[in-house]
Amino acid sequence: FSMLNGVTSKKHGDGTVTLDTSIKPNYNEQDELITNLNSRDIDWNVYVLLFMKRHNLIEIEAVEYFENNYQRCNIRWCDSK
Repeated sequence: FSMLNGVTSKKHGDGTVTLDTSIKPNYNEQDELITNLNSRDIDWNVYVLLFMKRHNLIEIEAVEYFENNYQRCNIRWCDSK
C-alpha cells in the first residue's frame, strides 16, 4: 500500500515500520510527499491503519503528531496464525 512504499517510510531492523500518513493514497495520485497537506488523504490513511489494527493485521506501537495535522506511526505486522 502507498504508505508502506512511500519515500518517507522507514523499515527498522526490529520488524517495525514507520509510516507517514501524509503520503497520497494509491487511488488518488502517484505516491508523493504532499506539500499542501490534504486532510482527506491523511484521514484515509489513518482509516486504513485503524482498519488493519481492528482486524489484527498490525499493531500500532507509537504515533507522533505534528502541527499540520499529520502523523507518523510505528507499526508492526501481526503474526499470522
